[in-house]
Amino acid sequence: MNTSSCPLSDIYSKVVYFHENPQKEVHCSKKLRKKPKYIRCKPVEEASELAAAFQKDDIEEIIEEAGDLLYYTIILLVYREIELESVCDRILAKRFSS
Repeated sequence: MNTSSCPLSDIYSKVVYFHENPQKEVHCSKKLRKKPKYIRCKPVEEASELAAAFQKDDIEEIIEEAGDLLYYTIILLVYREIELESVCDRILAKRFSS
């Protein structure tokens, strides 16, 4: 899959850059220096907040929490050196093939 035109790919690339070139004032650089437990737990917290926003039917909060979930999932992937393309390929194979 070609993810080069995907906004998530752009975000992923930025997180990789700041992982490789840490800058203390950049949010994702700070998060990537956290302990593995934080990186592991943060997407779970954000998924819970997304579900709560969905339950409240609050569109703005759903957008906010979905963004947070995607962001912290990307942080987790970069931390574990997993390519976004691998995840996208897996989704396509698992969810969209017959």
